[in-house]
Amino acid sequence: MEIRNPLLAGTMNAFVPGLGHLYVARARRAIVCLAVVEVICLVLGQFGLFGSYLGFMLFYALHAAWLWLVYDSYRLAKKTPKPPLKWYMNRVYYALYAIAFLSASTFLAEYRSPIFGFDIVAMPDDSMTPAIAKDDLVLIDTKAYRHGDPAPGEAVLVRDSGNLTVRRVKSVDLDSVELVADDPNTLQANGSVNFSSLEGRASTVIFSVRFFWWM
Repeated sequence: MEIRNPLLAGTMNAFVPGLGHLYVARARRAIVCLAVVEVICLVLGQFGLFGSYLGFMLFYALHAAWLWLVYDSYRLAKKTPKPPLKWYMNRVYYALYAIAFLSASTFLAEYRSPIFGFDIVAMPDDSMTPAIAKDDLVLIDTKAYRHGDPAPGEAVLVRDSGNLTVRRVKSVDLDSVELVADDPNTLQANGSVNFSSLEGRASTVIFSVRFFWWM
């Protein structure tokens, strides 16, 4: 058995979390850690806890576990430079693991709205200025209206003719919501939609292009 390279182990985990642990014969350690993080996120997501700014930060704080995996694989490689040979310690299984991990990550990112209860959208126009500027990244709580209706004054993500945009709730009827734009010059954005057109509540702007204008 060749000596395990600590830098290589850490680098492998930096690109594909858990891959470095396969390299140092500790696959179960990494897979259990990653599985626990995803299960916690799945449970919390079903309660809609990631739709707020603090919840959004918690989501990514939990996924920062991969930083620990980078350090842990480096430490294990230095501690046990000649680990016992395991059946998965070859390039074929490394490649299969990487493909499986990246496929799972892509799936979770694609369906994060129903799975984790939040989404991130870019504001397509200036209709919500000054609160939200064009190209601002907006955090959406996709589970906000599971058990209740939107309240007047809330900003919501609405699907209009297949396109997503953010509007302000003016009033709520029995089966429809009247929406308006914050910009008084965007009159064509005003109107009523069915509840089914609402994709969630716009919680906060998590990144604004205006930050760079102020620099």
